[in-house]
Amino acid sequence: MVAGPWYHGEWQAAKGDKIGDIPFGGHDTSVEFRQNIEAPFFRHYLHGSGEKFAWKASTFQSGSNSWHTYPEWPPKAAKAQDLYFHADGTLSFDAPARPGTVQYTSDPANPVPYRPRPVSPTYPGGDWRTWETADQRFVDQRPDVLSFVSAPLDHDLTITGPVAAELFASTSGT
Repeated sequence: MVAGPWYHGEWQAAKGDKIGDIPFGGHDTSVEFRQNIEAPFFRHYLHGSGEKFAWKASTFQSGSNSWHTYPEWPPKAAKAQDLYFHADGTLSFDAPARPGTVQYTSDPANPVPYRPRPVSPTYPGGDWRTWETADQRFVDQRPDVLSFVSAPLDHDLTITGPVAAELFASTSGT
């Protein structure tokens, strides 16, 4: 498994040196992927030369700007940690003292946009390369959008491995 910091298909781009407008500080991740992973993989499996990879997964961690390989997936060193949405709009590693509820009204006739209007074409030639990292706070005050904010982190946080969500919800819709 390989997980790179790319929009769909960017592994074949000239450099892959940023995601959206966020640069990776000197890493041409697309080139690194093709030279260090893709080409050796095809040499081994299609041409019968070169070594088989000793690792099962390789991921690019954008926070540290580095590739990491793992002998198994998920990584043995990964430890599960719960993160909680609180009814007051906070996000915390601490479980809420008591369950709370948050209500909002969703109107399918007025969907939440993921980009501000007017929406430019995504592809070809539009903002396909930048929309994933675009600021979406413009919808934060809509009555059908829930936002949760954590306290500032006091240390770096690396998320590697499976990510799962448990959401308890009900609806008055049909």
